[in-house]
This record gives sequence, structure tokens and C-alpha cells, in this order.
Amino acid sequence: MYKIVFTAKSRKELRRFNKEEAKKILDKINLLSYPFKSNLNIAKLTGSNRSYRLKFGKIRVIFEVDFKAELISITKIGYRKNVYKFLLT
Repeated sequence: MYKIVFTAKSRKELRRFNKEEAKKILDKINLLSYPFKSNLNIAKLTGSNRSYRLKFGKIRVIFEVDFKAELISITKIGYRKNVYKFLLT
């Protein structure tokens, strides 16, 4: 079972969603404790060794996985149209 931690930025991004969407996001993130045994839509980000994305609806959760420490770090939460912009900088 993986431990899940949020960056300060991802916590702030989560607060921007309404309560209903935030609950759905947190429910999906909690399923990441077993990231590769669940039926979540997870894909590795191109050009990265540790970054993955969780996709559901128009919402994307970007996270990094430390396999040795069994740690998942949530780095970005947002809608599809905006969430990948940080990768370009």
C-alpha cells in the first residue's frame, strides 16, 4: 500500500473545485493507494521516469511515484485544458 502526500500547490488547486468535484477527486486519489491493482485510468507521462496521470472525466491528477519508498506525491490537479501546461515550462 502506497502512502499519498499532496504538495502545497496541489492542495490549493483542490480547494478551487466545488465540494462535489473535490469529493470525487479525493475518492479517486484514495484509490491510488493501490495504483496498479485498481481499474483507474493511469498512464505514464511521456519523457518522465516517475510522473503519471490519473484521468477521469475532464479532470486530471498528475502524480509522481517513488517505488522504493512506496510514496505517491500529488503534484497537480486540474482540468484537462490547463493541467499539462506546467510540463511545458
